[in-house]
Amino acid sequence: MKVNLAVVVATFVACTNATLLVHDPEYCYSTDPIRSQLKMFSTTTPYDTVRGSAYNPSTCTPKRFWLVSRHGSRYPSIADRDQLLSPNDPIQSKIMENYDSGKTTLCRRDAQKIREWHLDPTFVQTAGPANLSVTGWNEIKNIARRYQTIFPGLLPRSYSQSHYFFRNSPYLRTRQTAQAFAEGLFGPDVYQRVNYTGGSWPDLFMFPFGTCPAWMELISSGSIEAQAFADGPRFQEMITQVSNKLGFVGSDRLNQTQVVALMTHCQYEQILNHLKASPFCSAFSPGNVQVYEYYNDLIFYYMCGYGYTSCRTMFKNMDCYLVQDMLDFLQAADNQRAKLSFGHDTTVQFLMVAMGLFNDRIPLTAKNFEKQLSRHWRTSLITPMAANLAVVRYDCRHDEDEVLFELNEKPLLFPGCDSNGVCKISVVLNRLSHFAKANCASLYCKN
Repeated sequence: MKVNLAVVVATFVACTNATLLVHDPEYCYSTDPIRSQLKMFSTTTPYDTVRGSAYNPSTCTPKRFWLVSRHGSRYPSIADRDQLLSPNDPIQSKIMENYDSGKTTLCRRDAQKIREWHLDPTFVQTAGPANLSVTGWNEIKNIARRYQTIFPGLLPRSYSQSHYFFRNSPYLRTRQTAQAFAEGLFGPDVYQRVNYTGGSWPDLFMFPFGTCPAWMELISSGSIEAQAFADGPRFQEMITQVSNKLGFVGSDRLNQTQVVALMTHCQYEQILNHLKASPFCSAFSPGNVQVYEYYNDLIFYYMCGYGYTSCRTMFKNMDCYLVQDMLDFLQAADNQRAKLSFGHDTTVQFLMVAMGLFNDRIPLTAKNFEKQLSRHWRTSLITPMAANLAVVRYDCRHDEDEVLFELNEKPLLFPGCDSNGVCKISVVLNRLSHFAKANCASLYCKN
């Protein structure tokens, strides 16, 4: 059955977050068995809260496996650290003073967790900022194992350089992610002997935006729409609700910097262990996080999505080398079975733009939050930690060869393809013909 992409994607998003969540000032994070906020942390969303489970829907023979993956969960970067609470920040003790004075609406268990909180030393680990965490290593390793379980003949446990190709961006966390994926495939005694390529500048495959002056200039001033939303009534109401929850009323109301610091602690403590409640997450109701998620979606929508109509061509072609690499690999006749590349959230988002996916008919703006609850562009679902696009080429003996697309182990729906993510290869080649014979050097970073 052929399906309409826009209808299916809209239905998928609607099922996950189509309702405007009402703020509950009495909400208790510690006793909430669902914690829907974990699925709304934008690019800091824990992978296991939103992933599917790798599967093989085709009856044909899988022959080639192409993967682009974001790095796994990481420690805070230097930029993230600047948003964290300082060790001497008095906000923790002030929250407790407010609670003891009966000014907050915190439940007892949430208040106790805040009282017992201390700065996690791994947040400022000496191994280096933004490196892969233990949680990130394990989630990537498990992704590899699930794909290998589904495609055992295509992804054998024995490593051969002629069968496997590994590539990563110039950042250490992506090399660590490649190594974790290799451990998942081959075991702990083999991954250190794998040949990894990449890791040098410039990187036009995994980090092309990093050497694109036009893009760097565009994002240097930040997102006007995101800041307009932050200055607007919906976001400001969220700040007031968080302040009231913690007992900061009137002139003591928290500012945006303080709320962002609380949220940053909440998100990073949860991606390091999403099964353990982070104390500062108790400051935010699910409705508050829904507002904060939209703020982040606006940032990425204009930074590497469909927001700037004047930059559509540049954004579409940013991953030209990577799309061309995928098409060449799918059509190649050599012995290579798997090509595995590891990059960043922006790498994956630009790839979705190149493929024309997750494009909303009505643009996201600072003023239409309520109308965008069923938006396609939801970074929590597109690029959580460890986000990955797997593309499998099938040989079909009695029919046209097929291609399977899975995003985060869920079927990714292409126009003209089946609802299970399977396409005729001619559909894919026609859809992406713009890149097939393109001179990427003449397209890259140009508008």
